[in-house]
Amino acid sequence: MSEENKTIMVEPAHLKEILVPVDFSDRSLRALEFAKGMAQKFGARLTLLNVVDLNPMGWEVGAIDLAMLEKDLMEGSKRRLQALVEDRLNGVSVSEPLQRVGPPALEIVEAAKELDSDLIVISTHGYTGLKHVLLGSVAEQINRHAPCPTLIVPEPHEK
Repeated sequence: MSEENKTIMVEPAHLKEILVPVDFSDRSLRALEFAKGMAQKFGARLTLLNVVDLNPMGWEVGAIDLAMLEKDLMEGSKRRLQALVEDRLNGVSVSEPLQRVGPPALEIVEAAKELDSDLIVISTHGYTGLKHVLLGSVAEQINRHAPCPTLIVPEPHEK
């Protein structure tokens, strides 16, 4: 067989650890369902991550007890993460859900590094215009800085 006719056999990427950031929006839950299917197909483990961003930029409120707010948000997040695991992730290997406080893109990238993730599955929020310019795209920031591939699940288009 000539060199030109040789077929190179490449094993499909083996995913062991999939990180799924969730903010409990419909879009992030759609990304979670996509990640669940991939975990089932590849026998990978899912780790859910919720990031609480306490950056008060743009908040129009008076004095806030940030420590109390953080505690309340983290407790609520923990309950919601556990409910997702129990209600939506039967039949899939799942790590203990993670919670972080800080800028979402930074915290997601750091979690992916610490977990040695093979893939991050995240949704977009579809911000456009000024909001996109001011906030940037978390998914874009993650894609640029992640230590592993990032699968960005877009908003479904109406037919």
